[in-house]
Amino acid sequence: MKRGQSGINCLIALHKPKGITSHDCINALRNILHERRIGHAGTLDPLADGVLLIGIGQATRLLSYIVGHDKSYEASITFGQQTTTDDTEGDICSSSLVPACVEDASYAQRVLRHFTGQIQQVPPAYSAISLGGIRAYNAVRQGTPLDLSPRSVCVYKAELSDITFDPSTHVPIWHVHFCVSKGTYIRSLARDIGLYAQTHAHLSALERSSSGSITIADCITLDELKKESLSSLTNRMLNPFDVIDAAHYMLGDTDLVDMSYGRSLTIRKNCLNDCANSQLVGCVYQNKLYGIYERKDDKLICRTNMLNGVSGVTW
Repeated sequence: MKRGQSGINCLIALHKPKGITSHDCINALRNILHERRIGHAGTLDPLADGVLLIGIGQATRLLSYIVGHDKSYEASITFGQQTTTDDTEGDICSSSLVPACVEDASYAQRVLRHFTGQIQQVPPAYSAISLGGIRAYNAVRQGTPLDLSPRSVCVYKAELSDITFDPSTHVPIWHVHFCVSKGTYIRSLARDIGLYAQTHAHLSALERSSSGSITIADCITLDELKKESLSSLTNRMLNPFDVIDAAHYMLGDTDLVDMSYGRSLTIRKNCLNDCANSQLVGCVYQNKLYGIYERKDDKLICRTNMLNGVSGVTW
């Protein structure tokens, strides 16, 4: 069936599998749902699996409001080698002996404490960061790597789960739970942890276990969607207010007409829920989200309209 507009307008959490790109997931969903308007928030590398937030139909207009969430990861850091991409996708560029202390859990915990809090981090050479309109990964492939400056990120948690050993090389592998701010590269953490430990290291496995309040338990898989399609989506839609920091405003019948023209709305008494600490307001009618507005005095000013309504709103 030709891709078009399916009539589906919702947010879902996809359990991205390993071995494919985030964009591959989007293409798969377009084929399954016969919907061209599908996008994602928060790219996951092919190496990684886990929570990938997806917008379908008019819900793609919400993605720009949810990219700033803190995220949690389960990471495996393998010592002894550094790669061009800082993970197993790249070529080995440096090798070194691994000090015996790296095998000690108490030492690992001390190192991880050093990488907790507000830190400066240089992004991976192979990343989507753009300087002067050039993507870093394209610059590397063309032989002229960009001079990427350190960026301030926050690592809220870096907790050792276990230390195992590679069955073929016997080098130690740290299994670490990270909770980090937007823009943090776990690949860079793995690289820098190796250097701090007087050796080299790279990221060998990664699962995103949460994005904001959304966890693996909230996710649906591509296989489930292939088998059940629309029926499985109905039960797995995300409540937009679980992923967007916004108050909610209950629309009246006449408000929908004003919204269709992008007009501002006058706030009616007892219709605005102020529980969210945000200037953004989600406008709701009959359990669907129809717009994201900005509060200014007694007015709501249009930021984004979704005139077919995004499903999934529950209280």
